[in-house]
Amino acid sequence: MAVQRGQRTYADGMKIEREFLARAGVDPKSFTLVGARGLPGDKATPTAQISLLRYLARQDDFDVFYDSMPSMGIDGSLADVIERTNPAAGHIRAKTGTLVSAYKGKLALGTKALARYIDAKDGHRYVFAICANNIPVSSNSVSDAIDLALRANKQLGAMAAEIHKSPKA
Repeated sequence: MAVQRGQRTYADGMKIEREFLARAGVDPKSFTLVGARGLPGDKATPTAQISLLRYLARQDDFDVFYDSMPSMGIDGSLADVIERTNPAAGHIRAKTGTLVSAYKGKLALGTKALARYIDAKDGHRYVFAICANNIPVSSNSVSDAIDLALRANKQLGAMAAEIHKSPKA
C-alpha cells in the first residue's frame, strides 16, 4: 500500500493500513497492529473483525473476496471442520486464525479464531467472529498443541453451524 502512494517504509504502510481501517469504520481502540500479519502483538477484537467484514461486504468487488474463501464442509482448510452432510456445509465462508504461543510460562493455543460469513437457513447472510484465546496445552508437546488446535477448529466450526441453523437463538 505504501508503494502505491509513492512511499516505501514499513511505518508508512502501517499508517496507511490504520487509515484504511478507520475509513472502514473499525474503531482504532479495537485493534493493535505490530506487523499486520496476525503474529504475536497483532490483536483485533471480534467487534473490529465484524466492522471490517461488514465494510468489505458493501464493496463492489465483494463477490471476488467471498468466492476466494474456503467453504466449510466442502473445500479448502475448512473441508473437514464439519461433515459434508451437515446442513450448514457450503453455507459458511470463513477463515481460521491459529497462533500457538506461551501463556503463563507454558505452551498454549494463544488464539484460535474463525470469522467471515454465514448464509443462514433464514435466508440472511450474517457476519460472525468467534475467538478463543490462551487455551493451555496439556503438555509442552508441539504435537499436543496441534491436536488442541484441530479440536478447537472443529468446535468453532460446530458453533458456526449452529448459527447457520438458528442465528437469532
